[in-house]
Amino acid sequence: MDNDSADNSKELIMTSHPFVRWVDMGYNSGFARANNAGIKVSKGEIVLLLNSDTLNENNAIHNCFTRLENDSFVACGVQLLNVDRTPQISGNYVLRGGLNYLMALPYIGRMIRRIAISSGVKKQI
Repeated sequence: MDNDSADNSKELIMTSHPFVRWVDMGYNSGFARANNAGIKVSKGEIVLLLNSDTLNENNAIHNCFTRLENDSFVACGVQLLNVDRTPQISGNYVLRGGLNYLMALPYIGRMIRRIAISSGVKKQI
């Protein structure tokens, strides 16, 4: 999916990987909307959503793919890091309902995490 990039990325990708199906969004629709459009036109069993600034450290993409392929999970993701290498919020503790929406809030999210950890709730790894 191309969110209206102003460079020669299409030519670079299509020259190196002619089997790729390139879809122009026509405007910068945002990462999520472009992902949804890409998923709709995908034909494979597994879809990789990858931001253009991704660094694949320690072969994380392959390791994640291998785990997904060999387990019963329907989706997976890797830990996102901030510039200072601290973890970004890129997943939630396994809670049901509206609490998941509160996890990203600065103070409330930390409080919910502490309660979850103290009661033995764990992230799926």
